[in-house]
Amino acid sequence: MRWHAERKEAMLNDEERIEHPVLTHPSDASQWKALDNEFGSFGADPRNIRLGASTDGFNPFGNQSSTHSTWPVFVWIYNLPPWLCMKRKYIQMSMLIQGPTQPGNDINMYLELLKEELETLWAEEGVDTWDAVAEEYFPLRAALITTVQDYLGYGYISCQVCHGHKACVRCMEETMFLQLGKDPGSSKTVYMGHRRWLQKTDPWRKRGDLFDGTNEPRGPPRKKSGEEIDTLLKAVTMCSGGDGGDDGEDDGDGDGDDVQLDDGDDGVDFPLRREFPADFLPESSFLSGVFRPAEACDSSRLSSRA
Repeated sequence: MRWHAERKEAMLNDEERIEHPVLTHPSDASQWKALDNEFGSFGADPRNIRLGASTDGFNPFGNQSSTHSTWPVFVWIYNLPPWLCMKRKYIQMSMLIQGPTQPGNDINMYLELLKEELETLWAEEGVDTWDAVAEEYFPLRAALITTVQDYLGYGYISCQVCHGHKACVRCMEETMFLQLGKDPGSSKTVYMGHRRWLQKTDPWRKRGDLFDGTNEPRGPPRKKSGEEIDTLLKAVTMCSGGDGGDDGEDDGDGDGDDVQLDDGDDGVDFPLRREFPADFLPESSFLSGVFRPAEACDSSRLSSRA
């Protein structure tokens, strides 16, 4: 667990590595360093854990006609060296969400269990954990620094629209799309605004003959501030449960997973906690499987389906 800190000490004695730094481990990244600088008490103890998490859905029966869906949620430890942290032995399945359909945007309802355990590990007092090397107990703390998903899973985890006409989670309402015709054509939605991410001097910006016949003078869309994102979240008028987030409004893609926003200032806040539908029950706990502090894991909440 101290490997990343011992590695940094060795690097400080290597002039070549100081002069030509190379990103070889997450501890070299700015995100890791910013966390240590912002929360000095967390970064002071190298035994404190930096976690990554990932989830994706699959059909365990291998039958395309089956409607069953399974979404495991995996958590791993970045403190370990790169040749260990991605080994099966050190990856924990914190939760298993399964049912006849995929959870959709409601996956965050099930991740609330993992969130509560991460909050316990992030608290200033930490969780008493035995250090076998130092032969002592110490207050262990942990922080989730990365999540890894495919694009569909990213949309579900972040509760953003990742399909339909406004499928870009960066461009959002500025997403440029083109709906192909049904006859002739495939009626697919294609996105034509990708050249705006190129450098201003890139010659492809003026090669409209290769794309939609127009030049692209625009730059990347402006990042929204925290206040703007908070305003958007407060404008959500409905968050249904158990059906993938269908609110009755369709964006044209036919899947009914759209989120409806209120144009007014009296947005309705939706609760973070809801009752679990019978179709989806998490079957395990990350904290109960690794650290086992009795006060942090209430086994009565972790039900298994027969």
